[in-house]
Order: sequence, then structure tokens, then C-alpha cells
Amino acid sequence: MSKNHWMMFSTFAEQRHFIYPDRSTYYGVIINANMAAYAPDGMSDFVLTKTHEQRYLIDPQTHAFQHDPSHVTVLRDDGTRSLKRSIDRLANHYDGPIRKHAGRRPVLPAMFSEDEVLRELVERCIT
Repeated sequence: MSKNHWMMFSTFAEQRHFIYPDRSTYYGVIINANMAAYAPDGMSDFVLTKTHEQRYLIDPQTHAFQHDPSHVTVLRDDGTRSLKRSIDRLANHYDGPIRKHAGRRPVLPAMFSEDEVLRELVERCIT
């Protein structure tokens, strides 16, 4: 069984790591969905200039919404918390229970018990 090496792209600061000794160094690139949602122009520029010959996988990052909201929020000067901008854009794309609860409380599996709600989330994760 062969092993494939993928490079994870989580932030634009990581671009410096995408220097390839040759084209076969990595099998592909994993991109966090919140980065794609937050900066689509920057992501397309990265794809076209740095890694255009690679395979891609977009990690939907849905797990980010099941944790304590402090992990996806920032503390403002006035003491309130707000969603990180990249997470806010991703929550807007996913809509439904994720949009409703993002930054307020963890999203739970029971919130997706209705077939239509689950179907909508899955469709939004793959489009």
C-alpha cells in the first residue's frame, strides 16, 4: 500500500511552506473551508500560482462549530465576543443550525436529526 503526503493550507502565512523540491513531493493540498470562504480571491491566486498541478481537498471544518464557542470567537475591546471573520463567512455559507448557533453554543448532532436539515448541510459542504 502506498502512502500519500498531503500539505495542509490553514493560513496565508503558511504559503512559505509550499516550496517543492519537485512536482511529486506532495500528492495534494488540503485547504480549510473557512479560508476558502474568507478569502476566495487569495485562495484562487494561491492555487493558480503556487500549486496549480496539485490535487485538492477542501476540509469543511464543520468540527469547529461543535466545540466551545471560545475557539471560534475573538474577544473585543469592549469585553464581548464575536465570531472570527473566516468562521462567520463559513457559518453564513452553511446556514441552518450552524448559522443559528455559531459563536453562541456548540452545535450538536441532534440539531441535524431532520433529514432535510442534514441534507442541506451536506449539500452546502460539497458545493
